[in-house]
Amino acid sequence: MDSEKTSAPLLFIELYSYKPAWWQLSASQRTEVAEMVIESIKGLDAVGVTVLGYGTNDRDTSKRAHHDFFAVYRVPDLATQQAFEKQIQASGWYDVFDQVNVRGAGTHYSDALLAHVSDPRNGH
Repeated sequence: MDSEKTSAPLLFIELYSYKPAWWQLSASQRTEVAEMVIESIKGLDAVGVTVLGYGTNDRDTSKRAHHDFFAVYRVPDLATQQAFEKQIQASGWYDVFDQVNVRGAGTHYSDALLAHVSDPRNGH
């Protein structure tokens, strides 16, 4: 099911790596950015966003994505997700991190795999 058509909880995954601009910041500036993000994350629970985890993408992962870090969240609905994305944009995060995002309704694995029999992107 397309996330734009549902109010079901969504999964949101960030894949990110440093941009050269990150290393142009002083250590104290990088600390300020990290502390600002930490404070923002602390407030996510109040709007129903659950942080499932942050991690480093292991270099020896088979078919490894080309980003070094990841974060995974459960978000209660599309409106909250869109507000979250705007908050990330406004924070300046994308100025110092190269990031791609993945968002969609989480489903049971058997439902997700059987949906591949027909193409759920096209309704067939």
